[in-house]
Amino acid sequence: FNPYIAGRVVGSDLFYGRSAIITDIERPLANTCFLIYGERRIGETSLPHQLRERLQKADDPTYKFIPAYIDLQGVAEDDFCRTIAAGVVEHAAGLFRETLALRLNEARDGYTYRDLTRDLRTIIDHLKANETKAIKIVLLMDEVDTLNTYSLRTNLNLRGLFMGPLKENIVLVMSGLYLKMDWSAEGGGSPPF
Repeated sequence: FNPYIAGRVVGSDLFYGRSAIITDIERPLANTCFLIYGERRIGETSLPHQLRERLQKADDPTYKFIPAYIDLQGVAEDDFCRTIAAGVVEHAAGLFRETLALRLNEARDGYTYRDLTRDLRTIIDHLKANETKAIKIVLLMDEVDTLNTYSLRTNLNLRGLFMGPLKENIVLVMSGLYLKMDWSAEGGGSPPF
């Protein structure tokens, strides 16, 4: 008997057997990134959805968590930065008191990593101005095996989001089948790891 339902994300009423994992992720989440990986159809997509629900309801004394679920399945490398920005805007839009001047709204083509970091800084600054708690955008990226097909540069840019100037306000929880660890043909190592 396999309790996991293939083909759709399960709701809270059917989600079981993973509460300890979610708790283990929630505790240090403000300062740590995570990779959730495993074979297909074992819940690595449902888990970030459940984490998003819990973070939306969380009453943390220090942090205001803004969880943004981002599905990378089928996302072309040229659309990677735009997909992240759109995901954050979609999940944080209810917290904006006015329309923000974002490059995402202006750029039709060529939305770059620089545009993404600029827009994220604008969003974070706006949220900080209206919140007494520290802002933590939690990127819940699903189907991260897609990153294996992207260039080293794009993977380094992803790393830059949670290792660079925005690191105080962004953490990453990735889920998928596996993440390429050996980039030796392109310079060695694995940017996310």
